Amino acid sequence: MAARAVKQSAIDAEALVSFHVHLRRKAGSAGPASLDDHFHGLIKPLSHDDFERLHGADDADIAMIRQFAAGNNLVVEEVRPAARIVTLRGSVKSVNQAFGITLGRYFEPHKAVYFRGYEGEVHVPASLAGLMVAVLGLDTFPAFRPHVVSTAPQAPYLPTEVASFYSFPDTVTGKGQGIGIIELGGGYDATVLQDYFTNTLQLSMPAITDIGIDGATNQPGALPNFNAFNDEVYLDMEIAGAVANDAALHVYFCNATTSSFVNGVAAAVHDTVNKNTVISISWGEMETAPGSGSPASLCQTFITAMEAQLQDAAALGITVCVSTGDFGANCGSFNPLYGTGDQQAHVNYPASSPWVLACGGTTIFTTGNTITAEYVWNTFNNGNGKGTGGGISVYNTSPLYQINNKISTVSANDYPIGGTAPVTGNAATSSPLPASQNTNGNMRGIPDVAAFANNTQGYLISYDNITAGLGGTSAATPLWAGLIALMNEQLGRSAGFLNPLLYGQQAVQQALNDIVVSSAPNATNNNINGYGFAGYTAGPGWDACTGWGSPNGKKLVAALQACFAAAGA
Repeated sequence: MAARAVKQSAIDAEALVSFHVHLRRKAGSAGPASLDDHFHGLIKPLSHDDFERLHGADDADIAMIRQFAAGNNLVVEEVRPAARIVTLRGSVKSVNQAFGITLGRYFEPHKAVYFRGYEGEVHVPASLAGLMVAVLGLDTFPAFRPHVVSTAPQAPYLPTEVASFYSFPDTVTGKGQGIGIIELGGGYDATVLQDYFTNTLQLSMPAITDIGIDGATNQPGALPNFNAFNDEVYLDMEIAGAVANDAALHVYFCNATTSSFVNGVAAAVHDTVNKNTVISISWGEMETAPGSGSPASLCQTFITAMEAQLQDAAALGITVCVSTGDFGANCGSFNPLYGTGDQQAHVNYPASSPWVLACGGTTIFTTGNTITAEYVWNTFNNGNGKGTGGGISVYNTSPLYQINNKISTVSANDYPIGGTAPVTGNAATSSPLPASQNTNGNMRGIPDVAAFANNTQGYLISYDNITAGLGGTSAATPLWAGLIALMNEQLGRSAGFLNPLLYGQQAVQQALNDIVVSSAPNATNNNINGYGFAGYTAGPGWDACTGWGSPNGKKLVAALQACFAAAGA
């Protein structure tokens, strides 16, 4: 729950509350392939039926939850065995008694929102402690924000132009692929999309399906009260749909709560009707330690539940692309709206999950149909600039695919502010990361890859009766999702969990454009705030600004074809 929230009042004891219990995997199951398993060899994706049979919830565990519900005047609303989620409903009084908490109405002053929260720690009976992984939905704080940045560039690029710059495969269109798009707010008007695809892009309108989660729906609003998050929704749909025009877009509308976010990802991962092959997520929040005083503090039970769903995606052969954020290495923590006002380096979650393809941002310069230069996206402006997120997680340890590549992921916070690399002051002067351990041990570094995101250049996007430039890592992410849909069609199989191949195969790395130190001002690092803030430097190979770099789509699909052929996969 938000650290700086203030309780306003009690809640009617008879008011009804719906929430979600996340269960362990089937008793006796070793679980789906681990990160180490994926590193040691290509894992054949499971079918949805096989996944549920092997790794879904155990019938006996579900029966125990039903018994718990009946004994506490709670009703079982829905059971999703494959995702291992049981939805319960009951009165405030019953919920309080069942979990030993006190639900109430709270106010968070920095976001200026009222929400349901609770006092006390959630307690479960000892007999259920081993099978309940998480209980989410008891609080309704809107914890997450989109990673889109508005701008007013002179001549923003069409998404199709950017795809051409990056040599995306041009003999396929994403046919037969499903792109799941997670939205935690906002909506779209189909007539705006129709006009954009038909008249602006000269393309057909993609097939679009809306899936509502936890009561959320497509809610764009209308003049003069458009939904504030509409730009994110349009950006995601228009870029993914432009790049992979024949792919089906499945838009999962959720609330911006921890519970609904996990439910939306679970719905996209385990959707046996729409069968997504890639998922695009342009939302997240800064990692901060519980009790830090940040309004963004994310509870460990949420992280545990989300990580389980992202691991499921890898087991099912679904690539999950996630944006790293638009406030540089600091993640906006200097702003009390998002953090504690510190000058430290942070990263966003779920981009920091080792199960996702974390997408950072770049700036490009072009002549004709060719990129002539590409740098780290950093529109430096002493605290008011924007730039690619990237850095070192405090939540997730470094996965074997990074450790074995000898990537020493050391936090900039372990160095004196204004000192030597990877910290940057007004300039960056050294290689990406030094070869030493940080105080927390080796931790997950992001991003993994990058693509064009600069908000002062932007993508030409139509939204809310406007056609203008939008940027951000929210743009790079659906661009990568569209590329993966194209590659899946050309490969004749799902690319799946790409990270072990990306870090383990030199041919895959060489299919990306390495973003190195530049002579352009501030284009060498992701410190958008100036001297006194921590940040990271770009350099040869992987770095915490742009990962392995931006894509050359045709080279990448060829490299993956060779990898799969060599493995007999």
